[in-house]
Amino acid sequence: MNGQYRHKRKARNRPGRPTLFGFLWILGVLPMASMAAEVCFDSKKAHQCLSNDNPVAACSDTLDADPYNLSVRFALCDAHLRRGAPMMALITLDHGLQLCGRSEANCARLQKSVDAVERTSGQRPGSAELRAEHAEDRNTCTRRHIRGNPIYPTILACEQALIAFPKDADLHAAHGEKLLLSKQPARAVLAFRRALNIRPGDPNFLSWHDAAEDSRKTMVEHCLRHTELDRCNRAILPGTQDEAKLHLHRTKLYLQQGDKDAALESLLIVQILDPNNREVSQQLLQLVPAGSKVEEDRLYLARGQAQLARGNWQAAMTDLKRVRGSALERSAAQAGLQQARQQRAAVVQSQCFDARNLSKCKALLIPGEPDEQQIRGFIASLDQPRPKPVVKPKPTPVTTPEVIAESAPAKSTPTTTAPEKPARVQLAAHYSNKASAQGVTH
Repeated sequence: MNGQYRHKRKARNRPGRPTLFGFLWILGVLPMASMAAEVCFDSKKAHQCLSNDNPVAACSDTLDADPYNLSVRFALCDAHLRRGAPMMALITLDHGLQLCGRSEANCARLQKSVDAVERTSGQRPGSAELRAEHAEDRNTCTRRHIRGNPIYPTILACEQALIAFPKDADLHAAHGEKLLLSKQPARAVLAFRRALNIRPGDPNFLSWHDAAEDSRKTMVEHCLRHTELDRCNRAILPGTQDEAKLHLHRTKLYLQQGDKDAALESLLIVQILDPNNREVSQQLLQLVPAGSKVEEDRLYLARGQAQLARGNWQAAMTDLKRVRGSALERSAAQAGLQQARQQRAAVVQSQCFDARNLSKCKALLIPGEPDEQQIRGFIASLDQPRPKPVVKPKPTPVTTPEVIAESAPAKSTPTTTAPEKPARVQLAAHYSNKASAQGVTH
């Protein structure tokens, strides 16, 4: 939300609201404010924007600068609940759901908060009560916008009406038109997609969708050529081919501004989109150095995955074993841990078992790992001294004449065996024949 929107979005006092209803509404707000932090906020430390005198404005400004910072988004949701505005809390969370893309963990965190806000506030999307309360907002949204009038109050009317009428295709399309007029093409594309999901093939919706996508691509080109973060934020659409490129550009711009936290948030999205990118992993390790303490499990997970992409399986295993976050984060950590163990197994086989290298085996031994006992047993076998070969003593030679006489033929047999002499045999036969025929003796 930008500044113009924020200044215009004062709660409207509808004429004729019963005093008793207002009194009951106030009674409902007080307990809601006390439990707000338990509904939206899911981090260990609240964002500092909540400590501002006007937390809604402060958190909104911070979120404008980095729409992907969930800590700020949950803080803004919390601030709206404390003010007694559960509808605005739901709108804040819904914006986050439009951006979470392929980050299943972030989408799950946002959806969990949406469910909690709906449960505790009684704001049930599509309920008859909400439809009656926001019928005027629906009319405001679906009316054609008059050029020159402020656009952001109309967008707010659309967003409130959509909580009450979530399956109204015309309402989604009207919302998309207003977003496109306010130069928010990525969100406009999403609005027209929602309309098309309800009414597939509508030619009017398709035409508006294509116009929004063309406008978004123009903004993408402008973002990549310049340093305007606001345009980059409004151009990003989850699931597109340019998503990772835009987030990398945002990372660069945030670093130029000295905002490492925002740069890290942007880089974490790129890691999800391209987990095996070694350059991205190296950048992430520069922002979250190996061995440094982090406050959130998701950063242990991200750093472990970056180490894995760089081939540093030992450091990866150390970080991945520390993940104690959500079920999705633990599952991702286990998958990464399995990959790291496969890399380690190849090293253990070649450098320890095959090479029979005692020092390498001891260095590769990790207590608690599945192969611990196998390596310990191999180390024990290498530590044991090898038995010396048994050498039989040579018998003392006997020198008596009888023994010498008996053993002489045996000793000479291997060396005195006369070779066959076929030539002499043939000559003897030849001369014998001549002697008989000629009477000549030789």
